[in-house]
Amino acid sequence: MHSDPYAPPTADCSVGDDLLSAFFVISKRKLAILFIATSGFYVLYWLYRNWHRYRSATATKVIPLIRALMGVWFVYSLFRTVDRRIFAMGHRYKWYPRFLALAFILFSALQSARVWLLDLHLGFAMLIALLALQVSCLMRMQEAVNHLADDISARQNSTLTPMNWLWIVLGLCWWGILADAVFTGIAGREPGSP
Repeated sequence: MHSDPYAPPTADCSVGDDLLSAFFVISKRKLAILFIATSGFYVLYWLYRNWHRYRSATATKVIPLIRALMGVWFVYSLFRTVDRRIFAMGHRYKWYPRFLALAFILFSALQSARVWLLDLHLGFAMLIALLALQVSCLMRMQEAVNHLADDISARQNSTLTPMNWLWIVLGLCWWGILADAVFTGIAGREPGSP
């Protein structure tokens, strides 16, 4: 109680850090591990979480599942939305969202074109290189999101959970199958040949 009976009432309006972020806060290390371990499939979850958090924070009518599944078409919009939010919040942060979004889209297109390569070894090397380039774009974007949330190191989401470990193990199994097919030549053999 206040000693002044004429003072306006006050309320504790503090909100936890997790609720202040309009986008998915995750450490860059964790993002890179999950993206590489799952051969890039983690981006679907990452896009979904970003659009879901944005919809919850702004009441904007977006459908996160559609935007995640059609991620290549909406990644530019997500990067620009984060940049506009940074500017609106008064933060000063240089990170070139247009360039990063267009680079990510280009690398995604090259991933699709990679299947036309006849040399499996070259395709495998290209897969690894393109995944590294894609994750570097996503990590730069994630750095901007973490900066916006005032959690540069993403302490609130920096440790790997049991579900993360499950996806890592499944992803590493996929990598093992893929490497075995490439390096033993199983994918290039004719059926019935020894």
